[in-house]
Amino acid sequence: MVPSEMEPAMSGPATNRLIDLMRSGAFLTRERVRLWALAVLIAGAAGLAYVIATADGVVDYRGRPLGTDFSNVYAAGTFVLDGHPDAPFDPALQHAREQAIFGAKTPFFGWHYPPFFLGVAALLVALALAAVLFRLRGTLGAVEELLDTTNEELKETLPEVRQTLGNVNDITAGVSVGLRAAGSGVSSVGHGLKSAAHGVKVAGQSLVRSVLGG
Repeated sequence: MVPSEMEPAMSGPATNRLIDLMRSGAFLTRERVRLWALAVLIAGAAGLAYVIATADGVVDYRGRPLGTDFSNVYAAGTFVLDGHPDAPFDPALQHAREQAIFGAKTPFFGWHYPPFFLGVAALLVALALAAVLFRLRGTLGAVEELLDTTNEELKETLPEVRQTLGNVNDITAGVSVGLRAAGSGVSSVGHGLKSAAHGVKVAGQSLVRSVLGG
């Protein structure tokens, strides 16, 4: 009921024009719809960017879980999947599970929903686990594809590597033979010089004896 003293103000020309405008929907133009939709989009994107930039893992800068309204639902769902559907109604157990999932600084978010809603909570947890498994499957598929590609590349590269190693072995063998030959030559020269020195020595001794004897 509208108080009697407010009836004149609410039934004036300005109020009637506002009511007529609301009824007609003339104020809801395409330009205004686009403007407000864009403003909401920008504000939402800015808020999301701020949360991501200041987050630390699954908690915000104050240690609260990202999506505080969802944290108690997720914690309760894990109890259901563990076979303890009555645990979410125990504040101490619920808080302990929330801290185990999101960190020791997590404040308490109680479970204030009827028992049948635990089925929804368990379904949400199962969907989250399925998303993780799906992502893990995609990651493992990418790793498998990378390993297959690497294996094919190795199959193509190994013959070239073996050929290169063979060439290196041939070069090494050639150098070894050359060094041995050079060593033999040096050894022969050494023996020749030693023999020549011995011959000079013998000839000198003979010359000395002949001079002294003469």
